[in-house]
Amino acid sequence: MGLLGIIVCAVARHNMVDSLMGAMTFGGILYLIRCLSGGKLGLGDVKLGLAVGIWLGPRASVAALYISFALGGVYAIGYLLKMVTAEGVEGLWKARGRALPFGPFLALGSSVGLLYGESIADIYMSFFWQTVGTAL
Repeated sequence: MGLLGIIVCAVARHNMVDSLMGAMTFGGILYLIRCLSGGKLGLGDVKLGLAVGIWLGPRASVAALYISFALGGVYAIGYLLKMVTAEGVEGLWKARGRALPFGPFLALGSSVGLLYGESIADIYMSFFWQTVGTAL
């Protein structure tokens, strides 16, 4: 997938430097999370992030990561609420040791990033610079 992404970026008007920066952004953040969590995030997720980062570039990669984590968080909260509703407080202890596959959320967030990543990044940056500008 990564090689295909490089070929597509070479044929399209996508800058190779942007592709490498996207891979380092998407894959690098996931690898950092993997290292800080003691390996709880799978290496397959990191590899997927590297490949998708080549396709998206750095700005859309950040948007795709944000969407992926937001979707994964919403799902995790829903899962925990379901466990508490079904089994009471003991359900939290049962859910605590279970792994949540993150790949589907990365794929969905990457799809949104591919379609709307640049727009999401523009909206985020305009909000960020307004906030920083008023604080200074």
